Amino acid sequence: MKNINPMTIIGMIIILGVLIVVGIVIILTSSSRPSSSALQTGIIEQSKKYVETWGTQPFETLTTEQKLLLLHAYANLGKFQVVIQRAETMIDIFRQLAPERKRAFGEMVEAAYHRLGKDQDAIAFRHHIGL
Repeated sequence: MKNINPMTIIGMIIILGVLIVVGIVIILTSSSRPSSSALQTGIIEQSKKYVETWGTQPFETLTTEQKLLLLHAYANLGKFQVVIQRAETMIDIFRQLAPERKRAFGEMVEAAYHRLGKDQDAIAFRHHIGL
């Protein structure tokens, strides 16, 4: 039988140990992150709370941020007709938003128009808010 250098065995044990530790770390970190569906469920639940809280109040009494959050909540819940109805009353608000926010909310409303097959209205909306 061939003699094996003790340093080679020690080196192999160290490498094996490191690989085991790395594997355990990967398993633990991947299982501690919320899954996509859990994250989605959280978003849906929060959207429902926004609708329950602010959806029953007169829209004109809400602050700008509340209106924007409520609009986003309706979009998350797939209530595209409501998104469009509310957004059409918010043209001046959209025009005053910072460019990034205007683009994000504009694209969200535009998507609602498209989902309902109102492609020409989507183009008109973009124009009205200055996109």
